[in-house]
Amino acid sequence: MGAPMRGGLGRRSFLLAAAAAAAGPVAARAPAIYTPHDVAEAFRAAVPLRLSVPAAEQALYAWLAESQLQTGERGLWEPQYLLVVDRDPHVQAALLYWRLSGRSHELLGAAPVSTGGPAGPGHLETPLGAFEQQLRPPPEGPGPRVFDFGWQRARRASGQGPLVPTRLQARPALGGARRTLGRNCSDGCVLLPTGLANLIDELGLLDGGAPVAPRRLPHAGRLMLVVDSQRDQRPDWSPAPA
Repeated sequence: MGAPMRGGLGRRSFLLAAAAAAAGPVAARAPAIYTPHDVAEAFRAAVPLRLSVPAAEQALYAWLAESQLQTGERGLWEPQYLLVVDRDPHVQAALLYWRLSGRSHELLGAAPVSTGGPAGPGHLETPLGAFEQQLRPPPEGPGPRVFDFGWQRARRASGQGPLVPTRLQARPALGGARRTLGRNCSDGCVLLPTGLANLIDELGLLDGGAPVAPRRLPHAGRLMLVVDSQRDQRPDWSPAPA
């Protein structure tokens, strides 16, 4: 995605600006970001805890994402960004994709997450599916962004009992929750590295069609796709947390 930068900003100038802003908030870099290539560079600057996903695995997750879209009967006719989450206990990863079409996907970055697991009473499995963010006016005052994917039905993490209603969310892992990244022990939500949550928020990657603010980059999406790669062991590229 090597399209020239808008507004006459050359490649050298963009890199210098990105380097100068790396220590500041992601919002300071947002106005200069226009292409998926630039989003990938912002990912590398904003998310220290990253996963290096081999090409064959990138293709696998693109296929799993498309399968989930077809299962949910969601036709995507425009290019957009997608957040793909593998809830498999041996993986626990989020992958940010640029989807140009059903046959063209580019991985922009990957990072460990924590999905639902049997770590506490009342915990639920993170449900599988293609979930659309419920766009609402942002809350007033400081605080981390919580991405709301509406009411869903999920199984208890114990594997017992019927499906129960739950509000599916993705939110940053704060405080001690950071140590859970890479392990399935959330209450059923998707816990994201803080840098990744902030990147998605500040660039509006999943705010496509939001009525509350101008779109901050072209082709923002709305979907989080939760898949399960059904592994027997951990792949080398997604090591267990220390």
